[in-house]
Parts: sequence; C-alpha cells; structure tokens
Amino acid sequence: MAYLKICRPSLAASWPSTTLFVLVVAILLTLLAGDTLFAADTTSTGSDHQEQQPSLQRLKDRAEARWAALSKRDFAKAYAYETPGYRSTASLEQFESQYGSAVRWLGANVSEVELAKGDARAKVKVQLDYEAPDALGQVYTGKRSLLERWIVSEGEWWYVRD
Repeated sequence: MAYLKICRPSLAASWPSTTLFVLVVAILLTLLAGDTLFAADTTSTGSDHQEQQPSLQRLKDRAEARWAALSKRDFAKAYAYETPGYRSTASLEQFESQYGSAVRWLGANVSEVELAKGDARAKVKVQLDYEAPDALGQVYTGKRSLLERWIVSEGEWWYVRD
C-alpha cells in the first residue's frame, strides 16, 4: 500500500470506496440473477399465457406421483420430476444416493397449493405418512407436513430442491 501512496496517491485513497462499490454491484447482480432463476417465460400475455401454463391439478398430480415413486423407491421415476437444470448437473446415481433406507414412506397427498406471483412458481404442502425405527428398535409410524417448491419450465411443473 505504501507503493500506491507514493506513486499513485489518488488510487490509494480511492481503494476502499472502489472495493465497496464493486462489492455492492456484485451483490445487486447476484440478487437480480436469483430472481431470474425461478422466472418462467413471461413474454406472452392474456390467453396465450393461460394455454402454456399447466394446470394446478397437473401440479398436484405430479407432486403426488413423485411421492408415489419415492414411496416405491423407484428413484428413476422420481428423478424425472426434478428440474431439467438439476438433472443436467446431477446423475441418477447422485440423486439416489441422497436417500437412505431407514425411513419408509407409506404415502403422501397434496393438501394445499399456493401460486406465487406470476404463476410460474408454487408452494405445495404435502402430508407424508412414514415408518422409521425409534431409539428402542421399534417401528414408529408418523405423519409430517412438508413444504415443497415447484416451478414451471418448458411448459411443465418441476420440483425444485432447497
């Protein structure tokens, strides 16, 4: 830094403010890019948009079919509900390795669907029935609510990993 003060005093004085400016711009660009990750094609309006948008019933059916596949441990079928982006970066083997064998899913149903602004994203509340061993080695049967995120891409609903 002493070299900068001797040879280029103006650069040394502006260094902290330049770094802060670059940092703020990088954060803003990251935030803007995050909004576009979940955006769908919003160029069409009116009835054209409605025709391209899959129905909420289609979303409910896909969410329940995904859990039916997971319950049967049919990971290839469950993997098909992941976003195209996820499937392009994670293999079926990587996907399958995320699931252990201790918990057994008995079934699931969608209890609620909430569309986000723009209708390209949705939150899906799933009621899951499962069995798992307890601390004493007995089988525990339970219920759990899960909140999943789904997006529309290429005219279809896809599950989004958190």
